[in-house]
Amino acid sequence: ASEPPSGVFDIVVANILAHVVIALSEPLFHATKPGGGVLITSGILAGASAQQVAGVLQNAGFSDTEIVTEGEWASVIAQRE
Repeated sequence: ASEPPSGVFDIVVANILAHVVIALSEPLFHATKPGGGVLITSGILAGASAQQVAGVLQNAGFSDTEIVTEGEWASVIAQRE
């Protein structure tokens, strides 16, 4: 999909590259339910790309981010309060 689905969800999953997550950070924020909704991203290279995604997601309004890595890949998990 070129953009997140309309609606608000408890869990939003995006298995796409870092630059796409960054470009869609605000729509992903709005698709994630306030009061504890979680965004799970994957398909991101570990290291600087994951750090950049986490920072952009925080700037978009997510209150807490966590980076989980496995080998060269990372998942950035963000929560919306």
